[in-house]
Amino acid sequence: MDARIAEVLDRLRGLIDQYGAERLTIVGAGTIVLGLLVFRWLRRRGGSRGMGGADRDYAKLEHLDISEHDRLYRVIAERAGWSKLPDRLLREFSTCLRSKENVLQFIALAERYRLLDGPLRGLDGMDVAADMKMVAAGVAALAGRQSGNAADLLRIAARIDPNNFHVVLALAIDHYEGGRYQEALPLLERGIPICRKAAENPGSAAPGRQAGLGDDPRQLLEKTMVMYEACLEQDGSI
Repeated sequence: MDARIAEVLDRLRGLIDQYGAERLTIVGAGTIVLGLLVFRWLRRRGGSRGMGGADRDYAKLEHLDISEHDRLYRVIAERAGWSKLPDRLLREFSTCLRSKENVLQFIALAERYRLLDGPLRGLDGMDVAADMKMVAAGVAALAGRQSGNAADLLRIAARIDPNNFHVVLALAIDHYEGGRYQEALPLLERGIPICRKAAENPGSAAPGRQAGLGDDPRQLLEKTMVMYEACLEQDGSI
């Protein structure tokens, strides 16, 4: 968006240089008026949604003598539409996401894909752990349909529910298939033991279709073990 605003401003400067401030034609003046309207619209649009707006919200809180956790909580809680969520959930989001970058990315993705009207809608905060699992599953389901932002969505889902091996291993597979073996390795090391337990006791495994991996932990375990060994070879560990 910044590039588009700069383009509008450059056009306005060019008109002033071409015609002079006192010799603007009607067309030139009309162009300036139109450009200013577009400029104001872009500013409002950029400030109302996405990471840019949340980043400005964070900047306003940086000077306050509060903990980083409380700062992240307020960035989430004070966004338009987010206050309708239970306070316990908002605080849990700031806890599990931990960093400014993760929180801003979560807000941007949630608002872009209208998660407040989907996975986040109707949560009552009575069972925070269960609610977080539902949110992670919903975000992972979206990752299966949004290939352009799949890795970002899976990364957020894995932060929200780090024990969901379907999500963790889906992110590991994404890194592996992209040749990012060092990033895939710790995720495989985290997800494979949980997946192995689920494979030994299939009735305990949560459905994994939301992450695009199917429901059978045994097949997932077999697939990711091959990747794990390949990552170790790349790392020089074996």
